[in-house]
Amino acid sequence: MERQIGRLLLVNDSVATTRASAGTLSLDRRGDAERDLEVAGVRDSVLLEFSLTASGIDTALSGDERSARLPVTLMPTGRCDGDALSQSQQTFLLSVFLRLEGDIEQALNVSPDTGVRGRAMSLVRRGCGV
Repeated sequence: MERQIGRLLLVNDSVATTRASAGTLSLDRRGDAERDLEVAGVRDSVLLEFSLTASGIDTALSGDERSARLPVTLMPTGRCDGDALSQSQQTFLLSVFLRLEGDIEQALNVSPDTGVRGRAMSLVRRGCGV
């Protein structure tokens, strides 16, 4: 699937608010695949909620499209216990579930860029009063 879909990047497009950081999920198709690409869902990490901002997204890339940018939001999950805050080893490991037309759903991992990571951790610390 990586060969046909290409890379996924989470990039910051807007300033973080006091509760959330908005950004864009960038999908870039590689190869000759001409099938529709659907975003079936996303998965959070222990400390960060990861969500698609626009609801009802069915097809992220139509067969003839090469790239798409989808609005996303990162915000704290509210886990403030010591284990979550001090031992989270995959804080920025977020998953996007994709399905090429006619194939089974597959997960691809994405990570925010360094700037978004810093803002997201500031949101987590602020929400936990740390």
